[in-house]
Amino acid sequence: MTSHSIADALNVRLKIARTELEELQKQFSQNDSSARDAYERVKKGFHQSINDVKNHASKSKNSFNDALGARIENMQIQVTLGKAQTEELFDEQKRKISRSLNEFDQFINSHNPSFNPFLLQAKDEVEKLRLKLDMLKIAYKEQKQGQNNITLKQEELNRILDQVSNRLDEGKARLTDNWENCNLILSDTYKELRKVFAREI
Repeated sequence: MTSHSIADALNVRLKIARTELEELQKQFSQNDSSARDAYERVKKGFHQSINDVKNHASKSKNSFNDALGARIENMQIQVTLGKAQTEELFDEQKRKISRSLNEFDQFINSHNPSFNPFLLQAKDEVEKLRLKLDMLKIAYKEQKQGQNNITLKQEELNRILDQVSNRLDEGKARLTDNWENCNLILSDTYKELRKVFAREI
């Protein structure tokens, strides 16, 4: 894969993230949509998206793909378990889900695989879920307090995504075809996005 197509693949993932984050914020702004309902939609969306990666991994039989499929299945199980009727139940589920996401990251980092679009999709879905869980934590808290300030953050999220996209476009020629580089770009981008909400968690 060329450096241009890697940058393009990363930009596509970030455009998808922008759309999903805007949609989630819209759900928060609707009075008839509770944090619990939004959480159920987030879980369903993650399950469907990560399933594509799991199906791809199962087609190419080798020890890495078998282990990757098992890690993905573990994440899917954690995400699907239980309903979070209250902020406290959500917090408990968030801890369990976060643990499975961390295990996925540790597995990927310990194997330093070669770049492929499905792995990029999996990493993006994991990082996006972390961000959405942070947003949901705030939504549960604000719902309890009768507030709704989370929807004011979209402009800041868009600014960060635009900056990353511009850097990717400018650095296409220098972008190397290795997983570590792509992993770092995605991780750093989502860390910046999560900082937008960190003060309120």
